Order: sequence, then structure tokens, then C-alpha cells
Amino acid sequence: MIEINNKKGMSNIYQNGDCTLQKGAKDFRNKPENDRENKKNGGPDTRSEHGRSMVEILGVLSIMGLLSIGALVGYRYALYRYRANEIINEVKKRAVIVSQQKMSMVPPTLDEFDLTILNSYSVTLEEYPFGGPYFMISVDTIEQNVCTQVLQAEWELPTALFVGNTEVDANYVCQQDNNTISFVFEDTLTNNTDLIGDDIERCSDDNPCQPALCTECLLGQCVENCPENEICTETGCICPSNFYLNGDTCTPCPENASSVGPNATECTCPELSVWKNGECVPCLDDIRKISGTVYHLADEL
Repeated sequence: MIEINNKKGMSNIYQNGDCTLQKGAKDFRNKPENDRENKKNGGPDTRSEHGRSMVEILGVLSIMGLLSIGALVGYRYALYRYRANEIINEVKKRAVIVSQQKMSMVPPTLDEFDLTILNSYSVTLEEYPFGGPYFMISVDTIEQNVCTQVLQAEWELPTALFVGNTEVDANYVCQQDNNTISFVFEDTLTNNTDLIGDDIERCSDDNPCQPALCTECLLGQCVENCPENEICTETGCICPSNFYLNGDTCTPCPENASSVGPNATECTCPELSVWKNGECVPCLDDIRKISGTVYHLADEL
């Protein structure tokens, strides 16, 4: 007698040339070829549920997508916040050192610090362009979201904050990347004064100065950008009265001469003198000046 386990799980007994079922073994010989045919013939559906429907799979994927987006947004916010805090902390360190240097009458410098923050943001120390007991630390190339986070920190130590040339506060929202934030500090690191007085014409990047041809906005204040000795008008920079244009340079008239009107090319000399080579020279014997008109009494001087 030989016991044989076939592929269908039956345990058969082979004895005397006859293959019979072992006692207690299930007979699968008359089992339909598949469960679908079994159900079709009125039998029970013996299939096992091992898969998931397409709707269930799509639902799971949608939930995973939403969770991933939320995690990414949270990560980016945390990253922006971290960078903003690093900028504030690094600027604070530099401000303390510069204040100590200025109080000790030592020329201020940032030589002991790196030139960048987080290897991304360049830092410079500058004198406040309008004078006074102030200094300014500027940080360049700040992304829009990091810039906004820096302002929302509401750090009270700086006397003023500027994004570009606009004085800002915590409610300001940075509009673009590559921002420059300028932190203005008092030498003593106190914050007791209004940096821009009430008598100063204020401006911003969105509210430019007028007239636009010869003024510009610099750290919230309107300043003229005319060359030396020229004045700003609606038509641009001009050479005023008592000055004359010497090439492209506005030069004052000599003490005994004057000019009238803008952009005069020469000055008016007193009686018995003439304008020559940028000065008033006495008339020669053969030249007379009568009522502002020069009369030549000879063909050549």
C-alpha cells in the first residue's frame, strides 16, 4: 500500500492497482473548475475577498496626498521661520558689537563675523546716510516669505526697518524675492526717537518723490540727486541765478558779477569790465561798455 498526496490536496491510497480515497479525506474530484461556475450552477460562492476596489484605492491615495501637502506646507513654514530667526539673531550679535565699538570711539567693523548668514544672505554695515547717532546693518537677497517672517517677529530693538527704501512695520507683506532689509539702530541700542521727523517729506518704493526727474527716495526720505550747485525743478536740475554753466558744471559767478535766469552761459559784469574766460576783466582803452553793451573801438583787442 502506497499513500500519495496529489496536487489538489487529496490523500490517495494506491493498493492492488486501485487508487481510492483515504478514509476521512475530502473528495474534490467533483468540485467545479472554478467558483464562478459553482455559483452559476446554484452553489455557494466560495471566493475569498483579498483585493480592494478602485474607489477605495483612490480614496486612500487622496488622503495620503492631502496629508503630504499639509506636511510640506508645515515644513516650508518651519524652514522660513528658522531662517528668519537666524537673520534676527545674527543681526542682533552684530549690532551689539558695533554699538560697543562706537561707544568706545573705535571705528565700527564687522570683521569678526562672516560676510553671510546661513551662507545665503550677505550682510553689510553702513553709516546712516542722513547723519545722527545711528548705524545701519543691511541683509540682502532675502526671499519673500522669509522677509515677511522677519517683519512679523516684531523685534523692537531697531529704531527703524526698511525693505528697499520703504519704512515698514510688522503689518507689511513683502511682495517679491531678493529683498534687502535695512536695520537702523541708535548707537546706544535704545529706541527713543523718531528717525524721520515730521518736517521731512516721506516716501516709499510705492510712493515716489516729486518732481521725479531730480529726486529719489532713500530710506523713506526724499533727497535731490542734482549735481553740486544745481537745484531741482519740475523740468529737472538747473543752474540757478548767480551761477553759470561752465561746460557741464554749474559754477558760481565771481563776487562782482551776477547772472539772471536758469542755465546762464556767462555772468554779467559791472560797468567798465567784460566777461572773458570765466571772469570779469577791466575794459581796455579801445573798448567801452555802455549800458551793458560792449563797443569795440578797434578791430582787434
